[in-house]
Amino acid sequence: MADTGYVNIHGKQYKTVAARVNDFRQQFGPTHGLITEIVYADESVVRMKASILWSDGTVVATGHAEEYRDSSKINKTSALENAETSAIGRALAAFGLGGTEFASADEVARAINGKPSAPNQPTIDEGQLADWLAAIDACNDLEELKSVYMKATAAVGQHKEINAATNAKKASLK
Repeated sequence: MADTGYVNIHGKQYKTVAARVNDFRQQFGPTHGLITEIVYADESVVRMKASILWSDGTVVATGHAEEYRDSSKINKTSALENAETSAIGRALAAFGLGGTEFASADEVARAINGKPSAPNQPTIDEGQLADWLAAIDACNDLEELKSVYMKATAAVGQHKEINAATNAKKASLK
């Protein structure tokens, strides 16, 4: 049987990331970019970002993913690769190359096969949150903002108020 790039999981068709990258390259060739970057990595977690760019460098879609190294046998050696694949799939879905579902076949399969939830993140009290929000607000450029954000997420994990403040500050610095 030929590989169609789709996987049927519980009656829904999910397109693989590999098939979506192929579609992207066929439609846009070398004139549009697909780049990835490590947002954060340590001995327990990897966070990746993928961006799709027009030929002039304008970012038109992004996707993020996180993998925990102790969440599966594969992630013990390939958490970075799995996070990168998921981030690419999410960026392509945000760009409009997602098939009928935003999640990729790879992500859904991992979820169904019992990918454990993320370990408990450290708690953050109101004083810590206020300190991080003030540090974000005090940033004078994007590099400084990135550094503060990385330190904040390393200390307290993903937090919606920290993410929102970072995105707002980023927009004001551009």
